[in-house]
Amino acid sequence: MKIRLSEDAEEQAEVCDTWWREHRKDSPNLFAHELAATKNQLSSTPKIGVALADLRTDLSATATRGPKQRRIHAA
Repeated sequence: MKIRLSEDAEEQAEVCDTWWREHRKDSPNLFAHELAATKNQLSSTPKIGVALADLRTDLSATATRGPKQRRIHAA
């Protein structure tokens, strides 16, 4: 399964990665490695998370993005 971030998520990831590299000198690549690991997990387990069509509280997202996309909240 192909994993694609929304524009907003991509921008947020870039900001986080830049901040991480500047402020976490002992492990500057950790954020990028964790993001890559998360994408790999999502690729190998495509049913993880909640399908947008199943969300009852976010009807606008369901209507515009369709049921084949999934929303994942990373902690």
